[in-house]
Amino acid sequence: MIISNDFPPIWPQLQQTFPGLEKFKPIVTYGDTIYNPYNVHIDPALEFHEQTHAQRQGFTPQHWWANYLISPEFRFQEELIAYRAQYQYAKAHYNRKDVRTTLDHISTALS
Repeated sequence: MIISNDFPPIWPQLQQTFPGLEKFKPIVTYGDTIYNPYNVHIDPALEFHEQTHAQRQGFTPQHWWANYLISPEFRFQEELIAYRAQYQYAKAHYNRKDVRTTLDHISTALS
């Protein structure tokens, strides 16, 4: 995957859909690129989460994003899939403490 410090091409739509988004300093995957405009640390488990989004987007990220922006149900299901992959990666590669930290992050994000 490519990691860019630019804003993603769908940034205006994200700002419109999620007012105040900037305070969360999000990273966004669009196609094969992870956009990291706030230079957030991306650990391997989080990168795996984003790779899962890239795989799910396939060759038509614009269609995936259209659904993601308008459908809370679609958005929740896609995040659940990606967070599950992130947790599985952490369990396979991290020590217990780091797995717990990852799980804490996932729990907070999903709530």
